[in-house]
Amino acid sequence: MSFVRLTSLALALAFVALVPADADATDLFHRRPSGKITACTRQVVQPAQYQLVARQVLATPGWSETRVEPAVYSERTERVLVASAQSGWVARAPVYRTVTVHEVIRPAYRKWRTKVDEAGNMIRCEVVVPAEVAAVQSRVLVSTGKRVKVHQPAVYRTVSRPVLVRSARTHVVRHAPIYRTIHERLLVRPGSVSWVKICG
Repeated sequence: MSFVRLTSLALALAFVALVPADADATDLFHRRPSGKITACTRQVVQPAQYQLVARQVLATPGWSETRVEPAVYSERTERVLVASAQSGWVARAPVYRTVTVHEVIRPAYRKWRTKVDEAGNMIRCEVVVPAEVAAVQSRVLVSTGKRVKVHQPAVYRTVSRPVLVRSARTHVVRHAPIYRTIHERLLVRPGSVSWVKICG
């Protein structure tokens, strides 16, 4: 218990103890005293005075935390060489063409043919036998074989790959402490008991 509360309690007990005497002193004015009154005093009690005071108290202390920012990447498109340009000699085969030729296997000729008519007379006639022709296919050389120089250009391919723009980094975030307001009763003046002369 604080000193202020002990002082207030002592004053209250003293006030209670003095009440009967005060009642008797007051009663002297309402009855005839048995002796001569030379002086009268009155007890005056001054209560303690308090004041409500507001003050700041720490609710949450300040603290800090470490935050990590991930790395940042971007996509970059590039042409990548797949095969280099090349030059070389290539052998070209001869070129042939198939043609059809009509060849005479047996030439035309004449011969006599004998026959008997209806009257029984023998008749002899000259007959032309046509030539016998056959279709023969043959390969004809169009161009002879040769070596040709061939140039093959380079071959490229377009690819996309990630490129680092900014590396991962960390930074510290500091948080300020948090305060709250409380109200307290503070003793301004302690209570007191005094006697004031009222007559005599």
